[in-house]
Parts: sequence; C-alpha cells; structure tokens
Amino acid sequence: MEKVLVLGHRGLLGQALVKALGPRAVVMQSPRLSASFPPDVEGYAAAAARAMDELGPAWIINCAAFTQVDKAETQPEAAFALNATLPRLLATSASARGVGLVHISTDYVFDGASSRPYRESDPPNPLSVYGKTKLEGERAVMDNASRAMVVRTAWLFGPGRKSFVDKMVEMAREGIVPKVVTDQVGSPSYTPHVAEAIVKLVDMGVTGIVHVVNTGMCSRYELAAQAIALAGLDVRPVKVTSDYWPEAAARPRFSALDTTRLRRLTGQGLPTWLEGLKQHLGLYPEGG
Repeated sequence: MEKVLVLGHRGLLGQALVKALGPRAVVMQSPRLSASFPPDVEGYAAAAARAMDELGPAWIINCAAFTQVDKAETQPEAAFALNATLPRLLATSASARGVGLVHISTDYVFDGASSRPYRESDPPNPLSVYGKTKLEGERAVMDNASRAMVVRTAWLFGPGRKSFVDKMVEMAREGIVPKVVTDQVGSPSYTPHVAEAIVKLVDMGVTGIVHVVNTGMCSRYELAAQAIALAGLDVRPVKVTSDYWPEAAARPRFSALDTTRLRRLTGQGLPTWLEGLKQHLGLYPEGG
C-alpha cells in the first residue's frame, strides 16, 4: 500500500485528503509555517525531506500555502516564500528521492478576461500578488520535480474549517443580511469531492496540470443565496458589485475552470457544486 505524505494537513483541503486517503495518509508533525515571520520554508522543507526518508511515501501532496489573498499584497515576501520558494524546495527534494509531487494551485492564476471556462493550456495572467506567487509555484514544481502534477482548484468549502459558505450562513443565522458580489463568477468546490478526485489521479500516476473543481459555475451571490436558502433561513442577500467592496487584491471577475481533462482521465467529472453544497449542509448523503 503506497503511502502519501500530505503537507498542510490541517487546512481545508488537507483534512479532506487525509480522510480520502485513509490509512495510506501520513502527515508531518511540525510547527505551523505561519508560526514564524518570515515563514521558515527552508526548515519546513528540510523536515519534509526527513519525513520522506523516514516514512517512504510514493507521493507528496502539498497543500501548504499562503492563502490570504489581500494580506499577500502587503506581505509579498511571505507569500512568495510559501507559494513559490517552498514548492521549489519540495520539488527538488522529492525528485532526488524518486517521490512524486502533487502541488495545489488556484484559479487566481488567470485574469478573468475569458468568455469560457479556463483550460489547462490557457495562458495564465494573474492580477494579484497571491496569483503571481501561486503561478511561480506551479512553474517551480513543473521545472524541478521529475514526477509532478499541479492541481488547480477553486472556491473551496467543506468540513473542518470555516469558508465563505459557512460565513454567509452564519451571518444569516445571526439576522445579518450579507451583501455579496454578483460580478465574480467561478467554480465552487466541495473539498471531499476534490480530495477523492486527487487521490484517483495520484493512483493513476497522472502528471501535468489538471483542473479539479465541481461541475458548473456560479457567482459569489448565487453561492451565498443557495447556501442560505438550503440552510432554511429566510434571508436574501443584497446584490452588489465588486466596486462596493474595495479590496487590496484584484480578483478575476470570471475564473471558472474547464474540467475536460479530468473527465477524460478518470471517465467522469465531479458532482455539481450544488450537490456538494447540499452535502456540506447535511441535506444530501455523502456519496449520494
């Protein structure tokens, strides 16, 4: 039974991957990268190398990242260290040991100017420091790992940590009417579905870039409205545009991801984002 080392196992996707892998999952007991500033990526990469030597995984899945999109604008060095330098160090170390590397990336490597969902082959053009550092991480992995897969995913929600979905429902339960943008469209993705697909791709030995998101797309407003309604709350969010919420980092207005390659590789796409939302809110059975 091949072991898989999950880095960033405390995060939203990391927790789902550990569960999907079951007894095959191994994790590294190390200090949180966010515990130091600047983050000690060299020390973390060295600990990962020791874990590879001690645990003997066939693959590493790297979920460790600087994910605070707006904060990255004021802390670009920390974002670059976590999102670009760390993947390069991991890729070099994994390659030297014959270990495959899966690196988790994002829809924010695109600029949102497309009129159709983005394919893996579409040229990236990130708008933010976060997106730029994630793109650098992708390139570092593909250039330095002998066996590498970059998984782009988006708008994650799931058990284990609060997401946009949970915050919207929580606000509605407290009687707060959320104001939500209508002009950001993407691919909401339920972490257990994403994790199961990644495990399948790992077992197939897939390399290169793969988009792994739930089927379908919607706006932030539609996602919030559906979540609140499914939670049985009589609150309708207020529609606003991105101009209403000035943010430090520019977001792509359209960042839905095309999953044709995923379907060709595995024979099926993920369930719809609405099915994932129902499962997350306990209204739809797991695996149903």
